[in-house]
Amino acid sequence: MRKARLVYQSPIFGMLFLDKEDEEKKFLMIISKRISKKAVIRNKLKRQMTEAVRLNLSKIREGVRVGFLVRARILEWKWEEIKAEMEKALKEVGIME
Repeated sequence: MRKARLVYQSPIFGMLFLDKEDEEKKFLMIISKRISKKAVIRNKLKRQMTEAVRLNLSKIREGVRVGFLVRARILEWKWEEIKAEMEKALKEVGIME
């Protein structure tokens, strides 16, 4: 088993990645109160990021654990841009086809 490591830096998030020897795919979105004090905004961002992962789940290989550490700059980005950035990150590190 390998340790988690920061494998991708984006203007809107950092991405941690861990490889496991099973068939599960797990994702974590960490959105701090520093991003927004309003839970409504934090939950909306989490739903958007979760949807971006869900749409690409069949393309993502098995046995991965991925954590997204969200930055405040994400509030300036639109849904399509967030989705595209997440797809780019997953492809670049070899998690997604």
